[in-house]
Amino acid sequence: MVGCPQVIAGALHPLSAVLARRFGVRTVGLPNLLVPGSPVVEVLQDLSVTKLAPPLRAALVEGAAAASVLRETLGGVLGPPGFGERAAAAIAREWAS
Repeated sequence: MVGCPQVIAGALHPLSAVLARRFGVRTVGLPNLLVPGSPVVEVLQDLSVTKLAPPLRAALVEGAAAASVLRETLGGVLGPPGFGERAAAAIAREWAS
């Protein structure tokens, strides 16, 4: 999905939403958790057309340029391809010790 315009949309369980608000959690999307500044717009809880249309329209207009910046930024955070394998190996080493 990296390289495609993105908007994160979803609804949390009501209890999770209350706790998130109470503890000041501002983002739940993985790209936004990994990259400072929340580069991907998140629409949470209210998934009405009026809430989703503006960020979706903006993502389509910005398109490839914004996706390219996100890809480069995430690449800097995650490193070269193979992040999953490196993470699994690190966890296995930790468990073995």
